[in-house]
Amino acid sequence: MKIMEGSASPLIYIRKVKDKRIESLNEMFQLPVVALRADLPQSMKGSPEEEIILGELEKAVKSTFGNKLLFEESYESGIAREILFVVRGDAHIYKENAVFTEENHPLGRFSDIDIYECQEEFPISRLEMGYAPRECCICGDERTKCSTEKRHEDTEIASYIRQEIDSYLKGTADKVRRV
Repeated sequence: MKIMEGSASPLIYIRKVKDKRIESLNEMFQLPVVALRADLPQSMKGSPEEEIILGELEKAVKSTFGNKLLFEESYESGIAREILFVVRGDAHIYKENAVFTEENHPLGRFSDIDIYECQEEFPISRLEMGYAPRECCICGDERTKCSTEKRHEDTEIASYIRQEIDSYLKGTADKVRRV
């Protein structure tokens, strides 16, 4: 992975440190690295909602990997928390699993699951795998367009995410009561 040098931006510095850690894990294990993070507005970073999303998606990801999971660590960037996994197997199959989880788990749309193949600079993209770009949870358009153009207020997105988490937790609690 190429690391950008000489930037004073804290976000770029944090990204460089994360990229270096992923590069180190790739070199150490010679296997794919999976990075899981909650994809939230800045105002929700470090929030209880972030922990709920990460906790639930971590369970889903671990269930997918099963005994192919070799290593796991939580990575704190100072802005957000990510969970890094090293897994034995085909990185492209794991990207398909990641897309499935992002699109089908009730909280998956609020996560980002990147798969890094050994010796590759960037994670495997949805587009290179033939999948459509991710949709905005508010309007359904391409998420990157909405994010880049700041089409929705952070408060609107945060409110929607909180409603979805509450609904998910209520559904989970209802299932537990029925058992």
